[in-house]
Amino acid sequence: MFYFSQLQSGMPGVVFVVLAVGACGGGGGGSGPAEPIPVSPAAENLNPIDTLPAPRAVDVSPDMTHVVVSHRGPGNLNITAYRGACSDGTVIQRELTDLADNLWSHQLSCALSANASERVLIEASTSADALFESELIFSTGLGLDTGIVPLDQIVSAREVVDTAFDTYVADELIADLELPSLVETAVAAALSPIISTWVNLTQPNSLYGVSSQQVRYASVDPRGNVSGALSGLIVTPDTSGAFTRRNRVVLLMHATGSTPSELVPDNAWLLLANIIAAQGYLVVAPDNWGRGQTAGQEETYLMANRTAANALDMLSLAVADPRFAAFVPTTAPAEITVVGYSQGGHSALAVAHLAATRDGNFQLREVYAGAGPYNLYETFRGVLQHVNGSCGDNPYCRYVDDETTLPFATNRVLPGFLAHTNTGLDLADLVSGNNLSAEFAADFLAADPAYDVFKAILEQSSFTKILNPAPAFDADVQYFLYHSEFDRLVPQANSAELASLLAPLQNVEYRTGTCNTTAYQTLFGLTDVVGLIHSLCGLSMLDEVVGELR
Repeated sequence: MFYFSQLQSGMPGVVFVVLAVGACGGGGGGSGPAEPIPVSPAAENLNPIDTLPAPRAVDVSPDMTHVVVSHRGPGNLNITAYRGACSDGTVIQRELTDLADNLWSHQLSCALSANASERVLIEASTSADALFESELIFSTGLGLDTGIVPLDQIVSAREVVDTAFDTYVADELIADLELPSLVETAVAAALSPIISTWVNLTQPNSLYGVSSQQVRYASVDPRGNVSGALSGLIVTPDTSGAFTRRNRVVLLMHATGSTPSELVPDNAWLLLANIIAAQGYLVVAPDNWGRGQTAGQEETYLMANRTAANALDMLSLAVADPRFAAFVPTTAPAEITVVGYSQGGHSALAVAHLAATRDGNFQLREVYAGAGPYNLYETFRGVLQHVNGSCGDNPYCRYVDDETTLPFATNRVLPGFLAHTNTGLDLADLVSGNNLSAEFAADFLAADPAYDVFKAILEQSSFTKILNPAPAFDADVQYFLYHSEFDRLVPQANSAELASLLAPLQNVEYRTGTCNTTAYQTLFGLTDVVGLIHSLCGLSMLDEVVGELR
């Protein structure tokens, strides 16, 4: 299924300082504490909302070239300088829906030393000379000298790839939807005109057989410490016969509940990766932290900076690996197509957002993103409005239901955000079983300051309230957005807002017609199964993507 499954100041003038001073130790010892940066005696302490690496991380990779620091602040800040190990950067300014100030995220380019303490300084001002300081302490280790490590593989002939998705539709799709028996016949009939359009998935006419490899790769854990435990899927075409190199690499961002590296034959994302690779492409599909080889740990579900950092690390390693050189475009940097739906649609935007300010051995060419919670804050807030009984006709909570939507908030969104960031909140105080606490919903909506940090962190993983979209999204990247107005799981307002944000950059095509046909409308009237239309739209989008890659 394709389910997506504090600074506050009224002062007229501010000078804001964020600094990182490394602690000794970290991964085998450190170079000693860094020299303190003098501050004004009048400076007030300011804690960053979220950072990558996290405060007091002790084994940060010296190869990490990208540090993210986010803080709240007045809307008229002027960033004047980046100093120290991170001497260059881009600032992204977000409007905070229920808070008086703005969220400022600094995406910094850094040159870190191995096994050392580092210092990063960000300076900002408005018009007066009131001072603020904040300290981020972390240490680097020695890093990892491993890249991509193969763990397992499955080889599939062209004929197998050609028939696999047709078999999936016939044997798995209807069963996965778990339709009530009384409506199954009518729904199956209504599905027919939609399924009949999926000719690129069901009849891909593969050019090559494929090798699907489960791999482990080096990146960072959710705190920014170096880790060689992350996993993913790499699929390559068979080059034993005549082979024509393609002009890009495809990065797949999986949907909720999917783990591409598991090599499960009926996993839709594995089937999609095989179909694309069988057309001659190198396909890279990372698992989220918390899935695959890191299963058992809280998933970085919809945590934009962390998910994107891992995906870009895996992509960079794959593009540079000589074992895959035959499938990488000869032009440098290699061009990349990113594809994701639902949770994966959100992850695809996260990748594009981080890649816009991160140098690498690749260049994004296009992003296909469908039905993601791009305004994560409003999507989560809509669930709380449903619990609170205060929804009205708000599009972000109109179709929220207790059995399907609520578990996404309780079992997926909250655990990762609370485990991997410093919100000061405890899951047990917010959730009872699969239900959100009525007290939590009421206090969150009533602007209880206990939830201000959590609100800002949700906004950091949203993409629709960015006030300066030009540096946040590369204007040379083409975006294709998909969403059905009949989607009961992820509100369509997410994609409408995102399309509006990207429109001034003149690089977005919102394909509203794909999932809003008469057949979709008929299904909407036949059944209120929450994930049905959401899942079908994902397959319709992916069929178009495969068609455009052929």
